[in-house]
Amino acid sequence: MSADDLASHHFTVHHDREIDGQVRTDVEHIRDATLATHPGAVGLFLVGGFGRGEGGVVQRDGRWRPANDYDFELITRGPVDHGALRDLGVRLARECGVPMVHIEHSLAWKQRLRGPTEYTVDLRLGSLALHDPHDMRTRLWRCQAPRIPLTDAMQTLFTRTAALLWCFESPRDWRRAGMPARFDLAIQVSKALLAIEDARLIRVRRYHPLYAKRLQRFLTLGAGESLVSAMRWATEFKLRPDATSIPEDLEGLWFRARDWLLAEAFQHAGAMTGRRVESWRDFGQATRWRSLRGRDRWRLLRSRAVWERHRELALVNMLALAALQRDGSSDPKLSASARRICEDLGEAAGPGWNGLRLALLRLFERLW
Repeated sequence: MSADDLASHHFTVHHDREIDGQVRTDVEHIRDATLATHPGAVGLFLVGGFGRGEGGVVQRDGRWRPANDYDFELITRGPVDHGALRDLGVRLARECGVPMVHIEHSLAWKQRLRGPTEYTVDLRLGSLALHDPHDMRTRLWRCQAPRIPLTDAMQTLFTRTAALLWCFESPRDWRRAGMPARFDLAIQVSKALLAIEDARLIRVRRYHPLYAKRLQRFLTLGAGESLVSAMRWATEFKLRPDATSIPEDLEGLWFRARDWLLAEAFQHAGAMTGRRVESWRDFGQATRWRSLRGRDRWRLLRSRAVWERHRELALVNMLALAALQRDGSSDPKLSASARRICEDLGEAAGPGWNGLRLALLRLFERLW
């Protein structure tokens, strides 16, 4: 199979000819530019929401554009220049007038070795093949009830801690923010909520690549009414950002999402290790590579240094998030712990909670 039928693919849940046509123009341009610079590619896939037919779009400058970004997966037989690939994504985003174009890369020989992971499930069941002459998706792990490693979900929770830091300066600054800032904040809050959903579904082995299916399954897990309501909004906002209202008390939702995300990370760490995780010390110990069990531990054997770096970054992010109070002040003990780890990692934090936040974002850019 060379490629899926791009002409008949619906990129969003709207199934609107105008929206599909404008997104298709972007996708074809990105496909052609990527393959032109990587002529030996053995696979190029549109992944993420648009690959699944669940992309979110909004009107900008009289045109339908992604609310967030486009995501692609490039597969080659040999290594590529990742710096050049990032630069290509930046250039293509500018040419298409979209916030970002992410082009991730993987090697063809690794496809059969990945096993059942969130990556393989999403690529096999939730992607659009733009160039696939060797039918690379058949090389991915087949499984009816995917046993996605718990560490996959923890990595997603890790990244969402940085997303919550990125979008929020302080309650005082937030109250003066205009509509563009509200929309950006809503995107990051919805992503944090959906990461919680993913983690819970992966723990009970009921993950599905489609957001609508995930929500249906999440509703059977007995979550509290407030979290269920927030998850319904997050799913609807992800699928239809152009038609979904942003909560009036978005600041309050940020704090609730923060609390739910931190609690979920503690619970997930306990599930990974079989230990009770009730304190920051417990969390730090439980998420160390040597504390992981069975398949979760051995699949990270070669990349344990990367895992440890991500774990430490997530821990300091979580401490900073937990420190922020609704009145704009910060818990001195948690802030001091976060600053100490931040300095140990080579990044001095400026004054106040926002100074700490900015230092952590610099750390994330440098070390993640």
